[in-house]
Amino acid sequence: MRILLILTATFLMSINLFGQDDPLKFFYVIDSVAFKNNIRVKFDTLHNPPNQNTITKYDTLGRKILFYYTNSKFKYKNVYKTSADTILCFISTVSNENLTEKVIEIQKYLYNSNGKIIFKSNCYKNSNNISAQLTKFYYDSLNRITAKHFYYVHNFSKELNDHYSTNEASYELNTAENYFYDNKNRLILIKEMTGPFEERYTDSLKYDNQGRLKTIIKFQKYGSIGEIKQRDIFYTTNYVYSDSSWTKYESVCVGEKIEATKGAWKSPTIEYVFSENGLLIKEYMVYDNSKELHKKYDYQYFK
Repeated sequence: MRILLILTATFLMSINLFGQDDPLKFFYVIDSVAFKNNIRVKFDTLHNPPNQNTITKYDTLGRKILFYYTNSKFKYKNVYKTSADTILCFISTVSNENLTEKVIEIQKYLYNSNGKIIFKSNCYKNSNNISAQLTKFYYDSLNRITAKHFYYVHNFSKELNDHYSTNEASYELNTAENYFYDNKNRLILIKEMTGPFEERYTDSLKYDNQGRLKTIIKFQKYGSIGEIKQRDIFYTTNYVYSDSSWTKYESVCVGEKIEATKGAWKSPTIEYVFSENGLLIKEYMVYDNSKELHKKYDYQYFK
């Protein structure tokens, strides 16, 4: 999941929609692909696996406003409010039976004078507690992101409301990442900077001759899931481009090398097929000798 967010960040930061930078101001609120393509509804049309059809609705700004499974009585509703340079997103569950709404999460997004996000936070209900997370962003003189600091606090508050603290002193630092670039201003390395050195993760990014992202390899040594498996963890994402579409392949390998060796464990590869303009069309689960269509998406557009 974190790899997907990294790619999304890299992709969105490299585009300029309609010749304007303003949509990127709402980086973590607006789905820029939905905005660019004027998407009103995204829905999967595949009935296998059964009862897993999903519906996602967007407003005219490309913001997600509703998500639900077609076989569920609950819907997840997003409502946005803006105050000065801060955007609030209230996420609620709505029951189809009685239409009662219950706020389950409140997100805050704060931007600097250049329109760059400087922190995002979310306060949410976790079992019987109210917990919160905060991410701070740092930039260099070229407006490239250089670091992210991730904070967390459990049992943060007794009440879920939009007055929760956004001061990092109220939180505990969970981890920090540093970002590194090549002489072409391309992101090539993300390094975890906290925790035992031997357990820190690194993300290495490589590009093809046309400057397109080709490979991301996340390496974790004996940390996180690796502690359970007592093996190194490799999360590999590969990208293949064609004239009319592009495909992303995600896989996980547990072992001493990226390639599945004797005694190593390798997950099924997840294959994502996108249209040329960035719309997700299909998802496959790829096994050693088979390939299973897992999701198939269609879209409705604003007129």
